[in-house]
Amino acid sequence: MKQICRMLFFTFSIIPGILFSQLPEYNLTAKNFSNPVPNVLEFDIYIEHTNSPTAFEYSGGQYFFNFNPMIANGGELFFSFAGDTSDLPVQLRPRNPKITGNQLQLASNNFPGAGNGYIMTDNGSPGTRIVSMKITTTAPALSNDPLNFQWRNALPDPFTKIYAYIGNVNTNVTSNAAHIIDTSGIFITYNIKIAIDGLLRTAFSHHTRRDTVTVYLANSVSPYNFIDSATNIIDSLTLSATYNFGNAVNGTYYLVIKHHNSIETWSKAGGENVMNGNVYNYDFTSSAAMAYGNNLVFKGSLYCIYSGDVNQDFIIDISDLSDVDNDVYNYASGYLATDLNGDYVVEGRDMTIIDNNKNAFVRNPVYGD
Repeated sequence: MKQICRMLFFTFSIIPGILFSQLPEYNLTAKNFSNPVPNVLEFDIYIEHTNSPTAFEYSGGQYFFNFNPMIANGGELFFSFAGDTSDLPVQLRPRNPKITGNQLQLASNNFPGAGNGYIMTDNGSPGTRIVSMKITTTAPALSNDPLNFQWRNALPDPFTKIYAYIGNVNTNVTSNAAHIIDTSGIFITYNIKIAIDGLLRTAFSHHTRRDTVTVYLANSVSPYNFIDSATNIIDSLTLSATYNFGNAVNGTYYLVIKHHNSIETWSKAGGENVMNGNVYNYDFTSSAAMAYGNNLVFKGSLYCIYSGDVNQDFIIDISDLSDVDNDVYNYASGYLATDLNGDYVVEGRDMTIIDNNKNAFVRNPVYGD
């Protein structure tokens, strides 16, 4: 009991010395977006008090978002708390998370009465964590549809509102201009279509097999550092795969295609301007201009990445030809870099592919001569 009394004395001895703002200023931010597992998106809601050296007495708030429910990917969506993670006392936390149409809704707490609110001071970025939330789909994974995540700030009701005690009056202090979405943790998603020269069956515009391709995001300015990467399997029929990049910030990047026996191929000059949380499409098969330096070969009705860089030194030359020739001589078989047409046997047809591309002096133009 003595310890409790000392704590109460300390609290009331400090609060009278605080200079309270008559017009609180704040930033309300949804941030720290992440996908801990494929069917879950988590994020935090923070309020940062910004008109130092004053403080304000937060009495409560309701928090509403617009979003794209198509991310359910055919499953059922649920909106819930992501654990017991908040800087607020339990009685001041928002309640009853639910989804209504394209809205995520968090109801307000019961107002506690003047003198019983939460004192928000300028404690620096990111501020006071109001709550951590998650969106879950019953499907195996959230879809790659754009999230379209926005604060719901305007009529019709309900929409986001923040309240504070100004003196003893519970006051709506909402400032829509201070409501921010920081989506830096959400994936940049690319649906990429590529045709691979050696694998392409021109009569059907299909590949002979599915195959693994890694895509890198490279800075659009020298020294063109690789910032992020993702690996997926290109479908043999659609020639497409989806790539999610979780480590790149908004900016301009080249898409860099890496396949185990093809020439490294970059997207067109200048790079692609992208933002986190959005979904983009890029089709290398539609035009030679879709690749840096027009470095694609036309086969059938599609533009293709050149096959034949067996040793991955950015040029198709006699050393690659030698590797294929040796494996032909040794009747090599299996998933080999020297198997250019994807039939798991190294033989004369692979020699023809690499001989044609060697004679065409194929190289990666990004790295010059």
